[in-house]
Amino acid sequence: MPPLVLFGIGMQIRRMRLALPEKTSLAPICRTLDFLCCSLAPKCVLRRVPCGTGFCMFWIRVNDPSHYDLARGFYEPTMIAWLNENTKLGDTFLDIGANVGYYAVLAAKLVGPTGLVIAVEADPNIAEILRKNLEANHLSNARVISGAATDFAGTVRVGRAPASGWTGLYYATPEEWIDVPAFTVDGLSRSLGLNQVNVVKVDVEGAEASVLDGMTDVLKRFTPRLLIEVHRTHSGVEEHVLKILAAHSFETEILDSVDATMHVAATPTLKSAIGERESAQ
Repeated sequence: MPPLVLFGIGMQIRRMRLALPEKTSLAPICRTLDFLCCSLAPKCVLRRVPCGTGFCMFWIRVNDPSHYDLARGFYEPTMIAWLNENTKLGDTFLDIGANVGYYAVLAAKLVGPTGLVIAVEADPNIAEILRKNLEANHLSNARVISGAATDFAGTVRVGRAPASGWTGLYYATPEEWIDVPAFTVDGLSRSLGLNQVNVVKVDVEGAEASVLDGMTDVLKRFTPRLLIEVHRTHSGVEEHVLKILAAHSFETEILDSVDATMHVAATPTLKSAIGERESAQ
């Protein structure tokens, strides 16, 4: 079946899913519609989607439920608003858990030609779509790193899920396990020779604390603005994330909270800024 026909089918399934009220009694129907979408053939279509104040071209997977939200222009408005307000021209932006690159593309446009975007994606198949999306939008100020950011260097096993947004270290029922390169954000920053990190977005399906544990030097040296999607289905992750941020004198704000997911913004305080100056001396 042609990809555009599959896309039309998937769009109708997604619309039905989102039309259902968020009630516990309807959860089985919601899950059925999500997995029905995931059962479509794994093909990609190039679509024009809303992005920031304009539009971008995106390769999206027809068997990935959340990608239809990109196409419809309803994708995580709270996060988009925060990034528009906190990402500046000339910034260095780290996208940890970049998926197909929606935020990486948006950030690359916001930081402009004098800025830099580093997009990290654990699943090599999704990282390839990410590269195609950067190319489709003619963005030369963004770089893709294929691998998983965590709290150690080496190799880590990632569970590949039916939908790319669910793939991660802790996905319980993966289609397959894949071994991918593992590294810390601190190590990545040193290997790339970064002299600034201004904004970091983290969305890693429950491994948020491990990412922060592996970027303590970046937090201390660069005091970036942070946007973290915290997956509270994993015991203790919320408390661990907030403890790390408090230890580095970051102020936190919960932007929104839906079911087991919440978006946390963290900004450096005067104390953390002083620490940065001292570490630079």
